[in-house]
Amino acid sequence: MSELVLQASDDLVARLAHEGDPVRAVVELVWNAIDGEAHTVTVRLERDAALEAIVAVAVEDDGHGITSDEVEATFGRIGDSWKKRSERSKNGVRLLHGKLGEGRLRAFALGSRVVRASRSVNTAGERQNVTISGNRGSRHVFRWDATTAASPSETGTTVAAYNDEQRSLSALEADGAIAALRSHFAPVLLNEEGLAVRFDGEALDPAQEILHDTHLDFPFGEADAYHGRLRIIEWRSGKHRAR
Repeated sequence: MSELVLQASDDLVARLAHEGDPVRAVVELVWNAIDGEAHTVTVRLERDAALEAIVAVAVEDDGHGITSDEVEATFGRIGDSWKKRSERSKNGVRLLHGKLGEGRLRAFALGSRVVRASRSVNTAGERQNVTISGNRGSRHVFRWDATTAASPSETGTTVAAYNDEQRSLSALEADGAIAALRSHFAPVLLNEEGLAVRFDGEALDPAQEILHDTHLDFPFGEADAYHGRLRIIEWRSGKHRAR
């Protein structure tokens, strides 16, 4: 009996990409960077003064990057991700956020042409430069290439989305965009002091999203031999993941 391998159509990929929500696209790309064990994530908006528009969005991180092994194993499989088979990030640094394998498509909400450039170390211990590119005209097709790095370098990934079709990305410049991002990432930023996220030149400061912060000390154990502290935070806004 022959096997029939199901492939994602361009229409399905378009629906998964949610191309009308650029703020959510930034959220997903930043989460990918955090899951990739980055300590610093920077979102840059490139503007054209003559057009008065955003012409490119780049999300840069210093995480472990994408290896050629990972591209071959999971990148081309829509709805699948290595994260589904693990609770923690690659080197056990963090609990994972995304598990559906759809985040890679969200970048099409930021531009019609997307290029991922990654510096990584593969399973053989070789340093690599991996490039993955795709375009909105054929969303279900990605092209990739891996070369040996000429010299040792820090690992990391840059996802660049080029707005060649000049679609409106004004939602990224709206008054509520920075507040929405700050609100979304406040719990993880508060939980991990070594993590920093910057958006369009501004650091996301979780303290700005805290309305009330209460610390309660309490004893426990036999004869109250131990002491603990409970921290209760009331957020100004947003729906936050439990930590």
